[in-house]
Amino acid sequence: MASTGGKWEVVQGKSSKKRANFDKKKEKQKQNGVLKLEEPNPVPQAQTIYHAFGKKKHVPESSPHNPYENNVDDEHESDKGQEIKKPVIKKKLPPKPSKSDRELLEEALKKVDLAVMTDVLAKDEAAFPNNPSLWLKDIASYLHLKLQNVPEKDPVFDGQPKDYPSCLLTQDMQSFFIKVLKNSSQTTINLFFEYLMNEMVSELSKGHSAYAMQAMIQLTVKVCPSITVNNLDEYEKMLDARKSRTKEALSIMWALGQLPTNDQDQGLEVWFRIMMPMIQYKQLATFSVLYLENLLQTCSDSTHKTLLGFEDFLSVMSLTLSSKSPLAGNHSLKRKMVSAYPKIKALSFSSNPAHVYFPILLGYLKSIDEMPLEYRTEVLDCLTFCLQSDPQCFSLWMQLYPTSLPESSVLIYYIVDTWSTRSAKVPKALFQRLISTFQVFNAQQDKGSKNLAGFEDCVMACHVAEEKSKCRSSFFSIKRLFKLVVFILVGVICVDLYKHKGYQGSKTSRYAKEYGIEQGTIRLYGHAKNGFNKGNSWIQENYPAYYSQFREYADPAAAYTKEKFFIAYDYIAEQTEPARKYLNKKIPEIIEKVETEAPKYWAVVSGHAKYYWNTYWPVVHHYLVVVQELFLKYIPPLIQRLHEILTTLATRIYELAPEFFDSVIAWFDQVGQSITEKVPDVIAVVQEYAVIASNLIVNLVNNAITWVQSLADSAEQAEDVTKQSTTKSFPK
Repeated sequence: MASTGGKWEVVQGKSSKKRANFDKKKEKQKQNGVLKLEEPNPVPQAQTIYHAFGKKKHVPESSPHNPYENNVDDEHESDKGQEIKKPVIKKKLPPKPSKSDRELLEEALKKVDLAVMTDVLAKDEAAFPNNPSLWLKDIASYLHLKLQNVPEKDPVFDGQPKDYPSCLLTQDMQSFFIKVLKNSSQTTINLFFEYLMNEMVSELSKGHSAYAMQAMIQLTVKVCPSITVNNLDEYEKMLDARKSRTKEALSIMWALGQLPTNDQDQGLEVWFRIMMPMIQYKQLATFSVLYLENLLQTCSDSTHKTLLGFEDFLSVMSLTLSSKSPLAGNHSLKRKMVSAYPKIKALSFSSNPAHVYFPILLGYLKSIDEMPLEYRTEVLDCLTFCLQSDPQCFSLWMQLYPTSLPESSVLIYYIVDTWSTRSAKVPKALFQRLISTFQVFNAQQDKGSKNLAGFEDCVMACHVAEEKSKCRSSFFSIKRLFKLVVFILVGVICVDLYKHKGYQGSKTSRYAKEYGIEQGTIRLYGHAKNGFNKGNSWIQENYPAYYSQFREYADPAAAYTKEKFFIAYDYIAEQTEPARKYLNKKIPEIIEKVETEAPKYWAVVSGHAKYYWNTYWPVVHHYLVVVQELFLKYIPPLIQRLHEILTTLATRIYELAPEFFDSVIAWFDQVGQSITEKVPDVIAVVQEYAVIASNLIVNLVNNAITWVQSLADSAEQAEDVTKQSTTKSFPK
């Protein structure tokens, strides 16, 4: 501090800057509300022998405040500004393989204590002796508390066994649950099953898992197999109220599908009432179709005949083949339904008489123009099956004929067209009698004034059917006649041999000798026997030698080839695995897209093609006809005129020097004769050189084989010599 001009001036230096920074720091601490004490650096702790055990994870602790270090930092901040902190780069650890839902469920079930559940049951029995429903609910609640945090991604457990998740319970636990259920009344079991269904849906709506409820549902069905079918109306309403919630709806469908194995009646009843109406919803259709497919596969060996109503069969046929079906756009599910349809058809026709189906199927033919080809053919096949299996269908058809003329004409034409294939088993006598009755009705109707719809088609169909029945194929066709002649000939020969007690004195022997049949047969037999003996002797003589030589070279080559083939196969399989996985994923999608989009583009292209054909083809055809007429009119005279000109020109050229042209013709004749004379000699020379070349090639091959054998023998001799030398140099 100095005095200049009567005023005091403050001289600022380094110490004053440090003081100012220190004061600012204190002011900041006061603003935070608490005055912090500045501590010097602590004395470092001395390391001991126990310090080595604490070095597993070193976390740097923040050092306490050092005013001197801060002052230095402040000086740097004032000069350089704030320093940029470098981000700490952490090493990425390899991701741990995530466990599947099944593994997590198994781990959770290991923590479930059966003794605790037994204590819960004992306490409930003591506290509420007359309320078994409460016992079951408490046991299910305890199991649910242990399993509710296990993730459940798929409510239908696709790819798991049929008894999943109850199959993961231990045998003691399953026996415990089943024993408690068997000791309960039917009313209690019904109430408990309803409770399980409601709790399962409620827990899934909250985002929790419902493994406990689903396992208890499976065990309840095992104790009471008919509990699902007895209350289908109630569960149908439950499913209808939640059909827009995919996960809850799928869980209800899964629970109602947990039926006893090989019980086809209950399975089909559940499918027709619960699963089939849900096919119209895209998210639920897959499970419904797969359930039917699995049901028909597991119950295919069942000897019990399932009763299936004709209305159910007709609905399945419409669902499978109709163009308005909800499965029309999903080709994979439609293929599965098409594969399941024949079994449904067989079950339905075995449950009901055929005359029940005939009037309804005949009425389907009213809208035949709107039907796809597959649907139309299937309806007609079912009608022909009804006619061939139940004669009562003919009388029904006779009654329905006046009111179903268009449908009758279609069916008659189909039977006539498939007379020897699909309609071959239709009783022809009953069919002819029916056609005669139809013709009588047609004649009466023709005399009247009314013209019914489809009447003319029926008249023509009946006429065609009558002509078809008259023009039956003759019994004596060429094939049948040949078989008959052979049969008669064999019979006559057998009778002749039996009558003369042998072949020598029979007429068959005499005729065979006269016509040379016996001598030719003996000669043919001798040649065949001689050839067989030569072949057999050659094989017995040469086969072992050739086979041993072949094995000598073929076995190492085969082993080497096999080894390299497996190496190449493994390499190719490993390298193409990503591509194969990609193709397995994408090809079905592409096929489905092609099946969906190709008909649309084909309809567009065919429409344009038909339009251009109908528009421009008549014009093109007209001009083509004109051009053809012009060719037919002018081309033949032109060709004839050219021929005349060329012949006259040739004769005039020949007349200019006839001797010269005669000599040229004679020279060509001599050249041709000389070529024909020398060709055999040339062929003989070529054949001779070919034989020489083939002999040289054979000799070269034999020399190569002997050279390879000599190399192998020399190698073996060298090995023997080395073995002998080693044994001599190192005696025992």
